[in-house]
Amino acid sequence: MPNLINFVADMTGQRDRDLVEVTVADVMFRLLKARRLSWWRLIEHPQGARLRLMAGLTSNQPVAMSDPHVEPEDLPRVDEHEGFGSCVDDNVPLQLSGGGAKVTLFPVNSEREVVGVVEVETDAAVTEAQRELVDGLLRIHRNHLALLDYSEHDTLTGLLNRKTFDDIFARRVAKSSIGPEYGKEIELVGRRRIPRLDETT
Repeated sequence: MPNLINFVADMTGQRDRDLVEVTVADVMFRLLKARRLSWWRLIEHPQGARLRLMAGLTSNQPVAMSDPHVEPEDLPRVDEHEGFGSCVDDNVPLQLSGGGAKVTLFPVNSEREVVGVVEVETDAAVTEAQRELVDGLLRIHRNHLALLDYSEHDTLTGLLNRKTFDDIFARRVAKSSIGPEYGKEIELVGRRRIPRLDETT
């Protein structure tokens, strides 16, 4: 139980949503003694929802993730994965039948809708106690993301607040091909122009 408390403390200290998902996936992987765990995020697309791998864990392997620059049309479709459509549509965990290892799908929810699926492969079927534990972890995850949403957006306009915008901008520039030196120049230009626009009104 102390490990679970430490996990909750670590997760709720994160502001980066991708890191939150990797943290929750890692804890689920260890608690369920899984062979394999994949955390898929749903991506809306005109030709049907797609799946982006946010965390893929296997024993003794580093965490795998989809390339964030892959276009949505190149990602796998939800209906290409057995049971994913039912798990998302019905919003309930689903045990897939088959030989060998057992595969269980867990829906990942935001406050409004299903936003992902966790696919867990274990040697034995997931017990009711394990399902309840996973459900609790996913509710903590949902509540934490709801608090992040609330703290990152202006309540009047619904737009990102300045701190969140600056954080996202800095992360994107650091990952982009334009390089951090140009990103700093863009940021400085933006900061110089904003006060002038405010003064004219």
